[in-house]
Amino acid sequence: MGVTAGAQAANYVTLSGVNVDFLVDADYFDLGGVMVTGNAIAFNFAPDRYVTSVENTRPSRLGDSTFYGSTATRGLLVIAHQGYDLGSSFTSNATANYVRSANADNGGNVYISSKGYIGSYAGGVFSGDTVSDSSSFINFSYSKANITYYSNFSSSTTATNALALDVGFNASLWVSGLGSASAGATSLTYQFTAVADGSPLPPPGSLVPPVSNVPEPGTYAMLLAGLGLLGLVRRRK
Repeated sequence: MGVTAGAQAANYVTLSGVNVDFLVDADYFDLGGVMVTGNAIAFNFAPDRYVTSVENTRPSRLGDSTFYGSTATRGLLVIAHQGYDLGSSFTSNATANYVRSANADNGGNVYISSKGYIGSYAGGVFSGDTVSDSSSFINFSYSKANITYYSNFSSSTTATNALALDVGFNASLWVSGLGSASAGATSLTYQFTAVADGSPLPPPGSLVPPVSNVPEPGTYAMLLAGLGLLGLVRRRK
């Protein structure tokens, strides 16, 4: 459905959470990679859009950078359900992947930013003012990859029924000597605060980082140990 965010029109699609609705700009985000869980929304970025790469065929240093942003519109609107207030705090979780050739001296970084607006939404129109920026800056060393970074958006805890976000992405790389490197954002998650009307809002930036959907290796180890213990108990019985 088409709605207006300020003076800019966008092609929004509505996805419902537990206490909030997410209006996602289908012209900017790949809706096939969007997932809503509770009051959190996750974006799995399309590789061909959110990845930059550089290849060097000479001894000197070579660099490259790419920027993607929803500067012309609010890429995401968050609207509280009736009977709820929306807190002006969220936690963002950015994940990036960095790949380099084995014999190259490479490095780089990925910068993901969110400019937040707090305001109101009525009759298909969002209106509000900039309140804060949330950014995830991921610097790549020579050996790390699949880095996850958390950042907290902080502002006043004034209750509102709507938030809006501009999302930007910038990746820069360099290669010294022969070799290649690539980097890009692979996912971005936002988790919001929603409370019943009149209830106190939590302090800004107090949300915990969203839990990863992929179990850590230690989780598998604990699971196997538990299954082994159950098997031992059954044999004794």
